Amino acid sequence: MKEKKFDCFGVDYLIKEVKEIKVEDEEGVFRHGETNCLTREVKIAKSAKGIDLGKRDNRLTLLHELFHLFLDEGQYLSLSEDEPLVEWLAKCTNAAIEQGVIKMYE
Repeated sequence: MKEKKFDCFGVDYLIKEVKEIKVEDEEGVFRHGETNCLTREVKIAKSAKGIDLGKRDNRLTLLHELFHLFLDEGQYLSLSEDEPLVEWLAKCTNAAIEQGVIKMYE
């Protein structure tokens, strides 16, 4: 994935792929993605703990982070913090992409 600029409700974000995101969350799980509304960056990790995440996981991670971004920029901050909801939306959208209901352009 190349770096891409993304306009979210009039706010420009940079989406970029990074080798790994070193921060562990509270449960000790390495993050696959990260959205920072202050720096206006979305990072998608290529690997976690040295293991390649693959194209499907990268797409799921991108969708997950985009849903965080949409909710944050849309002032639905409490919903953006609802990880199960954000993950569910990403998985449902990914299923629609995999079944050809939504076409992704690369």
